[in-house]
Amino acid sequence: MFARVAFVTCLVLAFMVAGCGGEKTREAKETDETEEAVVKMTDPVCGMYVDAQQDLSAEHEGKTYYFCSTSCKERFETHPERYIRR
Repeated sequence: MFARVAFVTCLVLAFMVAGCGGEKTREAKETDETEEAVVKMTDPVCGMYVDAQQDLSAEHEGKTYYFCSTSCKERFETHPERYIRR
């Protein structure tokens, strides 16, 4: 039973990772040449890469953290010590 759950979990994670690096649209390719590179940060709650310029951010002990969603931001703000790696 455990092996089946582990296999399914690995399979789901593999599909998620494969989907994250998807093909850029023509519009995105055109803007890459004219805009500066966007800094990517890791959401401390779920581990996703997010744009450092987006509005979903919070400060804790003088450091700014960025999030993929309001739910991740709210989790972090409730218990930041759970998600900060020292």
